[in-house]
Amino acid sequence: MQLGAKACPVCKLVSPVIAVECDCGDDFASGRSWARDGKRSRDYGAGAILTWASLGLTIAAAVFAGAASNGGWSLSHGLDRNRVAGFMVPVFMALLPVVFPKQATRTVSALLLLGVSMIGLASIGMFFIPAAIVMGVAACARSESERT
Repeated sequence: MQLGAKACPVCKLVSPVIAVECDCGDDFASGRSWARDGKRSRDYGAGAILTWASLGLTIAAAVFAGAASNGGWSLSHGLDRNRVAGFMVPVFMALLPVVFPKQATRTVSALLLLGVSMIGLASIGMFFIPAAIVMGVAACARSESERT
């Protein structure tokens, strides 16, 4: 074994000293392994699933709202940059908790999506309300690591 390396107790794979978990799923710090326990060490709980669902709803709402707006998106009209930018703002808001998967980020994202929905309620805001609701539920769901 090399200097600055450690062997996994489960699969005997050699990993760098700074590695947190092995490629087989064994967590060096806690000694838990999804290979032994039947569970992955990463958080794939309800909050993460609902966050992805909210992102999907937001993208679908942006596409639908863009197609339903005046003139729609067509090859003859092209894409208006201001219109596309307006529809992409909620998508970026829903993308934040995917990039930074914390409960606080989900809460902020849910509030931002709800704010955008309320501001544009008379026009395209109503399309983003389901995504805001799902993100709010995701913010209420606690991950497995936060429960212990």
